[in-house]
Amino acid sequence: MRIVLAIGFFSQWSGNGLVSYYIKQVFAGVGVTDGSTVSLINGALQIWNFFVAITAALLVDKIGRRPLFLTSNAGMLVTFGMWTLAAALFNTRGDRGAANAVIAMIPLFYLTYSIAYTPMLVAYTVEILPFGIRARGFALMNFTICVGITTNQYVNPIALEKLQWKYYLVYCAFLAFELAYVFLFLIETKGKTLEETAAIFDGQQQIDNIANVGHDAVTQSRHHYGFQAYGHRHHGSGGGAGANGAADGAAYAYGQGAKNGKSEDVELSLSRHNSMVPTIVTERDDSDWRPMSAETGYSQNKEFLKYRRDSSDRPW
Repeated sequence: MRIVLAIGFFSQWSGNGLVSYYIKQVFAGVGVTDGSTVSLINGALQIWNFFVAITAALLVDKIGRRPLFLTSNAGMLVTFGMWTLAAALFNTRGDRGAANAVIAMIPLFYLTYSIAYTPMLVAYTVEILPFGIRARGFALMNFTICVGITTNQYVNPIALEKLQWKYYLVYCAFLAFELAYVFLFLIETKGKTLEETAAIFDGQQQIDNIANVGHDAVTQSRHHYGFQAYGHRHHGSGGGAGANGAADGAAYAYGQGAKNGKSEDVELSLSRHNSMVPTIVTERDDSDWRPMSAETGYSQNKEFLKYRRDSSDRPW
């Protein structure tokens, strides 16, 4: 959870909020006050961010999550540091070249931001959260984003007015903290299934427990449907005759599926109602469905049917 909460706040408090919400003040700080120029740069910047994010999203499974986050945070620290230095030179010496350097650093800063936080913020969050707390964790991540947005909207304008370029030093320090945090705590999940990812955070024992519960539930469900098919056909009949009759119907369904070249979900199981004799459980697909009749004994529902492996009436 600490990773989720951290990257949610980092996504809004890495210096990107300065341009996203107060680009006019940022450019005014380096002497660019023409509204058309500011609008043109802002529009081009959004298109730039879009293509960078799309490209980075296509590279996630090739490069990995951790390398992209580390590259992003390291790049933001370097480019924002150069941005701060250029802004300081312009404000202290009036160097026009430094002002142009600030304008050049902004697209480079967003290049490093967009390779990780734009394409992977939500994807990585839901990937590492276990199913049991995924909704809660995602909500908390969005809460930290809102906290960062609130800071951007109500703190940044006051700080920019009072401190001007010196306020950038606060972001430089925080970006250094972000890089250290990501390096220490971010986990790589490239090439892993959700179960394997959950095992990293929760331990393999927790995953085994979930698998055992799921296996028991499926087994009990299949036994229940096996009893249902048995009862529909032979209600009131003797136990031995009923078992053989149910075997006939189920075996016929299995044989028809095999003749048609259709794959069957076949699993060895143990029968609880006939001295633990091994049985095969099959599930027919929709094309094999047919209403129940006196001749076939098929249920009107798409259910599981059973037949005994040692039945002498099998059609193969």
